[in-house]
Formats: sequence, C-alpha cells, structure tokens
Amino acid sequence: MFDSGKNGNVSEEEFIQTFINCQFEKKVLSNSLVDMSKIIRKVHKFFVVLIIAVTLVISTMVFSMDIIKSVAPLATLIFALSFVFENSCKNTFECFVFLFMSHPYDIGVDVPGLLNRIPGLQFADDAVVLADSA
Repeated sequence: MFDSGKNGNVSEEEFIQTFINCQFEKKVLSNSLVDMSKIIRKVHKFFVVLIIAVTLVISTMVFSMDIIKSVAPLATLIFALSFVFENSCKNTFECFVFLFMSHPYDIGVDVPGLLNRIPGLQFADDAVVLADSA
C-alpha cells in the first residue's frame, strides 16, 4: 500500500503521499455519507406525506356513509393529475434508480478524461466543477 514505486522499500515521500491520499478518501467518504443521508431524509418526508394522504382517503371512506361519493371525485382527480405529473414521477423514479442502484460518481471523484470533480450530490441533479475553479 505504501510502496507506490513497487521497489521493495518505502520512502518518506511515498509514505506522506499515501497518507494524504487516505485522508482525502476519508473526507470524500464522509461527504458522500452526509449527502446520501440528506437524500434519504427527503425521500422519507415524501413517503410520510404520501402515507398521510392515503390515510386521509381511507379515513374519509371509513367515516363516510356512501363510499362511492367520497371515492369518485378523488379517482377523477387522481386520473387528471396522472397526466399532469407523469413526467415528474418518471424523472423522480429515474433519480431513485440512479442514486441508489447505478451511482457512478461520489463527491470528490475525478471524472475520467476531464479536469472536473464532483463537489456534491443532489436528488435530481449533480454539480460538476471545473478543475480551475476548485
């Protein structure tokens, strides 16, 4: 690990460079965990709101005398909103898949072939900063 030249001995410069690289990786991993916890908090809030909405619909159906009268306007509203929010829901699902399944970059990672780095992750977009503005 410390012998970057693979010559059998470890120089002071190799040791210092390896130590600096390990500290950098530690910082990158820490920042990545913080960003992922922020994203998970946002997802948690979304599901809490969704569960509250479903609970309100079910409680309306339970306490209402005529279930059809309470569900019919809601079904019409959901059907209409499905066309309005179709693309947003698709993009949100793709963000879930990207962040939690095929997440190619972390914070601080150098993008191969470019002089860029990833300063932070967001839920729907990532920021890439040019190396000269770092």
